[in-house]
Amino acid sequence: MKISLHLIVSLAFVLFTPLLCAQQPVGVQCSVTADRFYVGDSVTYIVNVSGSSAVEQPTLVLPNGLEAEFSGGSDRSTRFVGIDGSGRRSERTDSGYVFQFKLTASKTGDYVLPAPRVRVNGKEFQGTSVAVRVVEPENSDQFALTLGVDNPRPYVGEPITLRIIWQLASSTREINISKLPGLESFDIATPRGRIPVGGQQNDPARVEFQMFGRLVVGTWTQGAGNIQGSRTLRVEQVIVPKQAGTFQLGPMSIAFDAVVGMKQRTFFDAPWDNRDVTRRMAVRSEPITITVRELPAAGRPDDFTGLVGEYKASSSASATSVGVGDPISLTLSIDGPDPLDRVPAPTMIDVPGFTDNFKASPEGWVVDNSSLAPRRLTLSVRAAESSVREIPAIEFPYFDPKRGEYRHARTDPIALTVRPTRVVTTADAIGRTPGAETTGPSSPLVPTVSGLLANIESPDIVRDEGGSVVKAVTSPLGVAVLATPVIAYAVLFLFTGRRGTRTLSRSHLRTALKRAETHVHGAQTPSECGDAIRAFLGTAWGRGPGTLTSEDCANEIRARWAALAIDAEQLLRDCDANRFGDVELEPSDIRARTLALLRALCAELGRELHDRKHVTPMPEGVSDRVRGAAS
Repeated sequence: MKISLHLIVSLAFVLFTPLLCAQQPVGVQCSVTADRFYVGDSVTYIVNVSGSSAVEQPTLVLPNGLEAEFSGGSDRSTRFVGIDGSGRRSERTDSGYVFQFKLTASKTGDYVLPAPRVRVNGKEFQGTSVAVRVVEPENSDQFALTLGVDNPRPYVGEPITLRIIWQLASSTREINISKLPGLESFDIATPRGRIPVGGQQNDPARVEFQMFGRLVVGTWTQGAGNIQGSRTLRVEQVIVPKQAGTFQLGPMSIAFDAVVGMKQRTFFDAPWDNRDVTRRMAVRSEPITITVRELPAAGRPDDFTGLVGEYKASSSASATSVGVGDPISLTLSIDGPDPLDRVPAPTMIDVPGFTDNFKASPEGWVVDNSSLAPRRLTLSVRAAESSVREIPAIEFPYFDPKRGEYRHARTDPIALTVRPTRVVTTADAIGRTPGAETTGPSSPLVPTVSGLLANIESPDIVRDEGGSVVKAVTSPLGVAVLATPVIAYAVLFLFTGRRGTRTLSRSHLRTALKRAETHVHGAQTPSECGDAIRAFLGTAWGRGPGTLTSEDCANEIRARWAALAIDAEQLLRDCDANRFGDVELEPSDIRARTLALLRALCAELGRELHDRKHVTPMPEGVSDRVRGAAS
């Protein structure tokens, strides 16, 4: 008895459709990327929730010696679409959500991470416990890390230089720099000359990277140190103690993959293949002790703002011979220890003799960020009286740690010559218009009363220009001014109207999908996958990819295809998080999710085209590939 293939497929669809539509049970599984790691190194702790994507971020309770930092979460829901031999369509959605944490150890030991409790759809579910072992780094003579400061006994608020020196005997990869214990008792800043600028640098001796949660600049030196053939990386940061006391800074730990050899080339190796042999290692510095002294109370000025160091101030004016009300650019230059942005802009109302003799711009001081040293601030001022003879001195207090006393940085006063203003009318003009009538004799030029005055009202300043609205409108220039907006609007209307009449065809859709898939396969970062999605939708909707944001795409997908909204929103959010933040995501996973979403979007667009009967259905091979969204 022969059974047709069509009958077998139909029976299978009837039997298994209830299984596909069955609700997936909720489960919580916890894991780590490595169950053995070094002190100061980090591993990824993963909380994988299956059965639902409506999940709240869990709160981890960790044993003493372990710290967790949330790295991000992502919706891992997948959608499967099936079509039986009779053309009936079935769908299945496997919901899930994944949370990732950066797990760091500060001391050795065997730890058991308690099972976290996760709220899913308002109900609590318990995960699984995870065991890890933390071991002491195997310090090698080939890698030495040194931590130091230029002043181990500063005052509260006194900037000191933190130096980190790392000698490397070979190349390193996958570097992980742990938090520096004790750094929370200090403010950290970037010294002048080592300000990160971002992007690729032409100087091979300069490198920018993340350290202590901020972008820092390091400098390479070759052969410096006691390791033959080594390189030395030096990093300097400014730290400012917040309070008095004795603090231990460090130890500092760096984990990395050291290149210890190279594999032999085989017949199957490509020229660009990486044949390095690496070994996971870690290095730790010795801790340093910093004793912070309290500032003396004796002699402390009332306007003391906490500046500690040696500061100098100077001022200059753009002009020293002006009339009453003429603008003067007053520039204040301040030099001292980094960071100079700790020096507040002076309040001119507190400067003796300033408010009575000058008017300052309401915008206040403008900081010149283009200069590294000294700090420059500019204020626009105007002399209010002709009796003003100088711009007064500006000063601010600071504590000098070398002398152990409070002092003032003070500028020199700037001598001024201020001329009085006079009333000038058109009757005093030297070159009168021939034949022009005057209303009376010329008014003599007389000095005004002192101070800034408003405009003077007088018939002497009024003159008949002989203007005509009709002449202005009928002139060639007037006709051009009035006609230009109308012509431009008409051209724009025709252009946008023609562009809006374009109809998306099935061939255009296939070409756009193929182009987007090629872009995704070659993507090196998740943000490039987001670009591919926007480019595909821009082509499908007749808009340029540069005009679409992730929010535009998500809103339109939610309005047109609600079933794809969750996948699309989470994927676009992950891509943007990688572009604008420091969230690390697995590129291969993002590529797979992007391909699945692109094909699902293409299927929906193709279905809309078919329903509107714009074009004939796609060939069977292409149709099957488009309909099935990869799980």
